[in-house]
Amino acid sequence: MMPMKQKLSILFAMLLLPGLFIGCTGHDALSDTGNMTSVQLCARGGVLEGVATRTEPKEAFTASVAFSLATGEYSSLTRKYEGIWKADVDASGKITWKTGDGVDAPVYPSYGEYLYLVAYAPEAISSSGTVTYDLTEQPDLLYVSELRDSKWDGDRFSENTLSEKDKPLAFNHLLTRLCFKACKKQAGTPKVSIIGIRVNGTDTRAALALATGETVFSTPSGGGKALSFTPANGGIDITGTAAVTVGSLMLPPLRAIRIPTP
Repeated sequence: MMPMKQKLSILFAMLLLPGLFIGCTGHDALSDTGNMTSVQLCARGGVLEGVATRTEPKEAFTASVAFSLATGEYSSLTRKYEGIWKADVDASGKITWKTGDGVDAPVYPSYGEYLYLVAYAPEAISSSGTVTYDLTEQPDLLYVSELRDSKWDGDRFSENTLSEKDKPLAFNHLLTRLCFKACKKQAGTPKVSIIGIRVNGTDTRAALALATGETVFSTPSGGGKALSFTPANGGIDITGTAAVTVGSLMLPPLRAIRIPTP
């Protein structure tokens, strides 16, 4: 960390990562020319823990649901009964199909053949069974492993006569949320304004394979290998010793991040 007369603590609610850069301004944090000072924070042994968690979403959102007549085959969904539909998902995993404008809800094969489905969010169009996301837009990537479905009561994934037979969509979070809090080490010193946080060495693109949920992270050619955010209202002032929430970043899980040797 670069030396500063004002002592500022950045607290991570979930985990720490190497190569973190925090842009700060303040009376003693400015150089003689008035330029912003960057503070580099590095993780130490024992704090690099945590992977993407498997939990239900805490709020409603819109997802894409892909149906196939063959298990594990989502590269070309052109046959009758196949395709990708949009659905509203509530916090319990229950879905409501988004229909209208010529779009009908999915239907079951008339003779009771099995349908196979996977779901993912944010909603997006797939290309040859793969969906690509720009992580600089900070999406929360979600995926539901394949479920088997048919028209017969008790074998449907939803709307069975006995609700215990339903199979709610259990979404797997594919990214890790890194939360930032900050406070002053010592009371009575001039305020420090945090105007941005950047995590270096992180990929900015994710390619999700619908059939397996496997996600490959990369950075486009010529792009910067970093993710960043600016706190609300262009910055946040840190004036006291009580921790203040600065914001959060959605990052590739730790297994996808190269940890440099100290």
